[in-house]
Amino acid sequence: MKVPSGLFIPSMAVGAIAGRLLGVCMEQLAIRHHEQDIFRGWCSPGADCITPGLYAMAWASGCDAPRRSDPLLSVLTESRMTVEEVERLIADTTYSGFPVVISQQSPRLVGFVLRRDLIISLENARRHQEGVVSTSPILFTECDPPMSPSAPPAVKLRSILDLSPFTVTVHTPMEIVVDIFQARPEAVPRHSERAFAGNHH
Repeated sequence: MKVPSGLFIPSMAVGAIAGRLLGVCMEQLAIRHHEQDIFRGWCSPGADCITPGLYAMAWASGCDAPRRSDPLLSVLTESRMTVEEVERLIADTTYSGFPVVISQQSPRLVGFVLRRDLIISLENARRHQEGVVSTSPILFTECDPPMSPSAPPAVKLRSILDLSPFTVTVHTPMEIVVDIFQARPEAVPRHSERAFAGNHH
């Protein structure tokens, strides 16, 4: 029987083991040195004044899964982000790619763009496309949205967008997810995405 645990259960187990070891050490110190000032006030000889299990519980609850500095989910929108915003997102995260959605208000998945393709395309646009500045809009759309005549030229990145990425939704059984990633481990860092509200297909 497959029991997915991720990082949460192993982290709690390690915390519980470390806490119990500390509790046992403190218990032995209290037994051997009960005459010391630190134990004399609340530890009487022969009494169980220290419970290793409590140390295990405290450390298990405090030893949660490792936390990342990256946001839980970083997405790009089809037409409402600028070059500066996308470059900042790339600099602030270490993800190998980003989901592209219609908008933050309508988070329906459109496709997936790889980090390296995004970096290369933005660098080429700044070097070779005339008029591109930090406020230039990024477009993943098929058709150009209406823009002001005074607006800077847009950077069109539809060509690097993967329109049929491998997706896992909230309805995908965990056993299937594990089997897929075991059979195709190379797909994990490139195309695994969190399911979006409104995109459960």
